[in-house]
Amino acid sequence: MNFWTRIGIYGLIAVGFLTSLNVAYRRHNFEQNNKTVEIALSFSDVKKLSEISGVKVDSLLKRLKQEAHVTSIVLEEKTLADLENNGDVTVLKGSEVINLYRVGYTTSHILKYVYQKVKVVPEDFYLNFNENAVYEFVSQALNFELGKSAVSKIYKDEVLRVSYEKDRLLSMGLGFYESDLKRLSDQGFSIIPSISQNNLNNSDV
Repeated sequence: MNFWTRIGIYGLIAVGFLTSLNVAYRRHNFEQNNKTVEIALSFSDVKKLSEISGVKVDSLLKRLKQEAHVTSIVLEEKTLADLENNGDVTVLKGSEVINLYRVGYTTSHILKYVYQKVKVVPEDFYLNFNENAVYEFVSQALNFELGKSAVSKIYKDEVLRVSYEKDRLLSMGLGFYESDLKRLSDQGFSIIPSISQNNLNNSDV
């Protein structure tokens, strides 16, 4: 075997050795980087646990991250059903407003104003809010999803009239509260958005 042949063989051996080292190094790095297990919890479940345990949400989030090693939070879109359950909005059908006023059961000055100053449509829905921020959040979302022809302001920033089916209206995704996003981000969690499947396509508006 001549000199150049031996050099060629040694060269091939060296290349193979370096290649195998590179593969082993990359495999080692991959295995090291994937040892961490991602643990995710639903934010709605966290809030339920907070109510049951009596521990404030922020304190519970801190404990979940430090003690249970939760890394991500699944954040669900807000719906009118959520807001109604939380007492942030009252959803009444027009026929309910008419019936309540007729039997003298309506004590809300806002609903009285709606009944006396606006032609109440029995098939429409009237949303009464307790906070301006919630009104703005819902108003923007509904205008985007349904269009301005289906949504109108009735009384200041407190009442909206909506022409739509109740079941779909209550379950429609409205988006996410900035306060929730900031709270989870400040705690160091990765946020996994859960988008509602009940929203309209633009072609439906």
